[in-house]
Amino acid sequence: ASGMTDRPGNVRGTDVPGDLLIRYCDTELYDDDRVRLMVMDNQFNELWSVDAEPPGLGHTFGAQFFDVDADGKDEVFACYQLLSSEGKPLWKLHDTEDIFARAGAKHLDFAVMGNFAGDEELDPTIFACAGGVYVIDGLTGMSRSVHYIGHTQGGKIGNFRPDLPGLEIAGRNRWGSMGIVNFINGRGVWLNRMHPDPIGHPSGPVNWSGDGQELVYIGSYRGFGLYDGH
Repeated sequence: ASGMTDRPGNVRGTDVPGDLLIRYCDTELYDDDRVRLMVMDNQFNELWSVDAEPPGLGHTFGAQFFDVDADGKDEVFACYQLLSSEGKPLWKLHDTEDIFARAGAKHLDFAVMGNFAGDEELDPTIFACAGGVYVIDGLTGMSRSVHYIGHTQGGKIGNFRPDLPGLEIAGRNRWGSMGIVNFINGRGVWLNRMHPDPIGHPSGPVNWSGDGQELVYIGSYRGFGLYDGH
C-alpha cells in the first residue's frame, strides 16, 4: 500500500521544487503503525525517511510540503506532526486523542498547509480534516478553531469568498453526512454549507469568469455544476 502527495516540495532549497513525498507500507496487510514516510529528490534518491509511531502516519493526502518558517526549505506536515526539512520532529498536534476519537481512526483523512488566513500574524495555517475540520496554527500545532461538522475526508482550497480576506476550504463530508460541503476560512470561521449531490466530490477551484471569483465544481452521474461560496 503506497501513495504520493499531489505536488512536489522543496526540502533541499533548490530553485525549482522537485522533491517527492511517498508514504508506504510493505507488510502483507496494511498496518497504520508500520508505515514509512520517505522524501526523495527528483532523481528518486532517498533524502530521509521516518517510521510511524503510534498513532501512525495517516493517509498520504494527510501529508504536505510547506515552507513554514520562510527559510527557503519546505517542512513536512505528516498526519499529526510537523517535520523539519531534514525530517526532525518540530511539534505534534495538541489534541490528537480528540481528533482521532471523533474520526473513528488513528489518522487524518486530509490536510493542507499554506498562507490561507491572509494575515501575517496568523499564517501559516493548516486545515486538518477527520471527524470535522480543525484549523491549526502552522507554527505551533495549536488549534485555532474546531468545527464538528461530520466526517470530512477531503477539501479544495480557493478564493471562494473574494469579499473576505484570505482563502477558504470547501471540505467534503462522507460517512453519515454524505455530500455535505462546508466552507471554512483560514481564520477559522465557518461560513456556509451546501448539499448539492451526495455522491460528487468537490473539485476546483475554477476561475470561470476570470474576475478572481473562484467556484467549486461538483459532479457525478446525477449531473454537475459550479457553485460559489455563498
